[in-house]
Amino acid sequence: TTEIYTLSLHDALPISCTKEIKQFCKDIPHGHARIITCLQSHDEDSEMSSECKAEVKRDEIRAAEDYRLNYRLNKACDAEIDSLCPDVCSPFSGQACGGVVIKCLTDKQENVTNEDCRKELFGVEKLQGKDWRNDAVLREACQEDVNQYCAEVEGGGGKVHNCLLDHKAQLSKACADQEDKLSELQAGDVRLNPGFKACSEEMAVYCKTTTPGRGRMFRCLQSNLGKVDFSSQCKEQVERKQARMAGNWKMDYGVAHNCKADVNSLCSDKKGTGHGKGAVLKCLVEKYNQVSEGNCATEVSRAVRMALWQYRKGAAMTQVCDDDCPVPAAGRSEEHTSELQSPLQS
Repeated sequence: TTEIYTLSLHDALPISCTKEIKQFCKDIPHGHARIITCLQSHDEDSEMSSECKAEVKRDEIRAAEDYRLNYRLNKACDAEIDSLCPDVCSPFSGQACGGVVIKCLTDKQENVTNEDCRKELFGVEKLQGKDWRNDAVLREACQEDVNQYCAEVEGGGGKVHNCLLDHKAQLSKACADQEDKLSELQAGDVRLNPGFKACSEEMAVYCKTTTPGRGRMFRCLQSNLGKVDFSSQCKEQVERKQARMAGNWKMDYGVAHNCKADVNSLCSDKKGTGHGKGAVLKCLVEKYNQVSEGNCATEVSRAVRMALWQYRKGAAMTQVCDDDCPVPAAGRSEEHTSELQSPLQS
């Protein structure tokens, strides 16, 4: 019954998207929601009609409301839902699940072992990053904030998420918490952030041997930022993310996943304070001699080195230098960067 109901959601698509299905998905077999997945991957194509885009968007939003309405995710992740999220929702009692099961899978994705489930979950997370309405939990938490601060912002392309982050200090706690969760998720894989589509060429050229995930792709982009053929659009995305990482340690995957114990033992009083002003990372720098040797020390050193290399006035980590440092903006030379072998002594 669930399968039949799920597939019925796509009945309107052939009517609205006949041309697009022939153009973009002619070699895609029908069934198992393959066509809608294909259309979603082309939803920003200029050759897709507004009618088809609207129908694809409606389908995305409906599927976000309940994991059972996402045929591919429901089928691929059935065992993981039972083992990782058994008490999150009781659909057999008629309970509407909202987006809580998808959110549970996202929160516990490091424990997901089934490759098909991981693939489908990744696709859902990409859609959530593109459009806030594709995350039912975030949408409920942020609806009033969007109405107040971002009502004129066009949906799609992550634009509403960026608007909410620009108003972070004014957001309701529930909305801010959900945006933080999304940012933490994107910290692990920049492919989940639609803005990093601007870095496709750089990732293909400089990071082709880099395995995505665990913040590796972003670190690769950072390390190649000084290359002369690095596009200005990609630089803007890297620098924007770097600024947020410097302000909130949880947005830096390396620090967040390697320094939890040190943060709890050395800087627990700084967690949740500072409102993006880098309180925890500054604390780790101040107590660097007490930080565990190994991965945490390495990640803190890297974070400081990049903050210095991309120095700009008002940045969280380097604000103390604003009166002394003559360099007005990011973009130090590679030669300068290589001199920062021990940034914590600078």
